[in-house]
Amino acid sequence: MRPGLVPAVLAALGYALLELAFFARRNLLLPWEAEHVFLGLMFFVVHGVVALAALFAAGLLTRRLAPSLANSLPALAPIATLVLVHALSHYRERVNARPRDVEGSLVTIGIVVAIVAATIVAAYLIRGSSKRASAAATTLSLAIVAAGALRVLTAAPVGGVAATTPRPEDDRLAAVDTGQRVLLLGVDGASWDILDPLMKEGRLPNFAALVARGRTLRLESIRPTFSPVIWTSVATGTDRFRHGIHDVVQTTLPGGTTLRRSMDRTAFLTKVAARSLHLVHRAGLTRVTPYRSDQVGATSVFEAASEAGLSTSRVEWYVSWPSRGLSGLDVSDRFHLQDPTGEPMAGVVAPAALGPVLLDHVVTAEDVALDRVLDLVDTEGMTPAEVSRWARDHSRFITEMRHNLARDLTTRDIAVDLLSRDDEWRLFGVYFRAVDLSHHLTWPRRHAPGDPLGTVIDRYHELSDEIVGDVLAEVPEDAVIVMLSDHGFEDRYAHARAPDGFAIMAGSPIVRGESAASRAVIGVYDVAPTIAALLGLPVAEDLAGRPRLDFLDPAFVAENPVRSVSTWKREGGKTLPSVDDDHSVEEAELERLRALGYIQ
Repeated sequence: MRPGLVPAVLAALGYALLELAFFARRNLLLPWEAEHVFLGLMFFVVHGVVALAALFAAGLLTRRLAPSLANSLPALAPIATLVLVHALSHYRERVNARPRDVEGSLVTIGIVVAIVAATIVAAYLIRGSSKRASAAATTLSLAIVAAGALRVLTAAPVGGVAATTPRPEDDRLAAVDTGQRVLLLGVDGASWDILDPLMKEGRLPNFAALVARGRTLRLESIRPTFSPVIWTSVATGTDRFRHGIHDVVQTTLPGGTTLRRSMDRTAFLTKVAARSLHLVHRAGLTRVTPYRSDQVGATSVFEAASEAGLSTSRVEWYVSWPSRGLSGLDVSDRFHLQDPTGEPMAGVVAPAALGPVLLDHVVTAEDVALDRVLDLVDTEGMTPAEVSRWARDHSRFITEMRHNLARDLTTRDIAVDLLSRDDEWRLFGVYFRAVDLSHHLTWPRRHAPGDPLGTVIDRYHELSDEIVGDVLAEVPEDAVIVMLSDHGFEDRYAHARAPDGFAIMAGSPIVRGESAASRAVIGVYDVAPTIAALLGLPVAEDLAGRPRLDFLDPAFVAENPVRSVSTWKREGGKTLPSVDDDHSVEEAELERLRALGYIQ
C-alpha cells in the first residue's frame, strides 16, 4: 500500500463530515434524513480526489526536488491541502468576500505561504522515517474525523425556531365585528425615491389622492430581499425560518436532497465542494423549481380571516400556487401563465369551478402590442424605421416588458372583476409585479440623457398609477387601504442591501401622518397583525411583528381592543389538493427569474 494513502482517505472522510455538517446546517437541511448519506458520499468523493491528488503530486515533487522529504511530505500533503482549501474558503467566503481587493489578495497569499511553510517544516522534522510520518499523518487525520463526527452529531439548524403547537381542530378563530374592510395592495419594488418626485410633478394622481386621505410610511425591508420571501412574510407576519420560503427557487440535488435556496446562494464549507456541485448544477443534473403554496408553513392573515368567517379573496399573491382556498376566491400566482384559449390549469383558482369564468381575463404577452411597450420608451426624434430598428436591437427588453405588462394587466382585470362582483368582502389582497422589473431592466439608465430607456421607470410608474386607480375605483370609500412594496431600489446594489420600500395607509381608523420628511416606519412583519387588529381578528402570539396601534385612531383602538391567540395555525387546517407541477409553466416562471438575474 502506498505510504500516506490511509491518512489521505481518513482526512477526506473527516472533511466530508465537516462539509456535510456545515452544509446541512447553513442550508436548512436538518434534522438528518436518510438521503443525506448520499450527500455525504458525494462530499467524500470530492475531498478524496483532492487528497489523493495532493498525495501523488507531493510524492512526484519530492522525488525530483527534495528527496530528503520523500518519506514524510507526501503523507502530510493531503491533510495540508485540505486544511489550506478550508482556510482559503473560510477567508474568501466569510471573512473577506470582496473579490480581487489588494488586502484580500495579500492575506490569501499569506495563508498559502504559512500553511505550506508549516507543512514543509513538519515534514523536515520527521524526515527519514516513513512510519513516523504515516503515524503522525494518521493521528492528524483521525483528529479531523473526530472533529467531523462531533460536528455531525451536534449540528443544529441556523435560525431554528421552536415549533408552535397548533390549536385544536375544533378551536376556530372568531372575529369581532369592527365594521372595517381592508384592501392590501402590493406594488413590488416601488419606493418613495421615485414616487415622491412623480407625485410632486402631478404624474401619479391616484397615488397622490390616496396619500391625501391617509398617511405615508417607510417600509423597513428584510434580508434576503427576494419577493417570495418578503411577500410571504407580509401575509403571515413571520420570518422565513417559520414560514419556510427562503429564496426565489429551490434546488434538488442528485440523490434527492432539496436545498431551500438557489445553487448560486448555497453555502459551502470549502471551495472544493462548491466548485464540484456547481459543475453538477451546470451539467443539468440538478432540478430548480419555484416554491409552492403547500410549502408555506405558517398561516397567513388571509387564511385566518377566512377561518373566522370573513369574506376573503386574493389575486396573484406570491407563492399562492396551488390555490389554498379561501372563504372568497384564491387566484394563484400562476393564473396569468394560462392560455386563455385552452383548458384551465390545475390549482390556479379556488374554487376551481370559477377558473373558466375568469380565464377570459388572461392577457398574454402576444396580446400586448409593441406600441404599448414603446410608449414607455423615449422615441422622440426617431423615425419609424429607427424605432423599428431600436425595437429589434432591444428584443430582450421588449419581450420581458410584454410578459410583465401582461401579468399586471391580467391581475388588474381579475381584481376589478372580483371587487365589482362581491359587495360583502372584508379582506382583499392583490399583488402587482412589473415596477420591480422596470427597475431591474433599466435602473442604471434612468434619466440618462439621450437614452431611450431613460424614461421607462417613470412611465411605468404612471401606468401603475392608472392600474391602481382602476382597482381603487371598485373599492368602497369606507374601506381601509394598505398599499406597500417589499423593498426599494438603489444604484449599484439594486435591492441587495434592503433599501426601504413605501407604504400608504388610508381609511377612517387611520391617523393622518407627518410630512414626508418625518415618515414613521412600519416593518414587514407588522403588516399582518395590523390588518388583523383592523378586522377584529385575534393576533397570534407567535408572529414576528406587532399590530401598529400607533397608526390607528385611539377611539377605534378603545372600542376594539386587540385580542390574542397562541397561533393562527390549527390542527388539520385546510387540506390542499394534490397538484403536480406543469414543467412547461414552471419553466416559464424560471425564465422570468433568469431575465431578472435572480438565477443563472
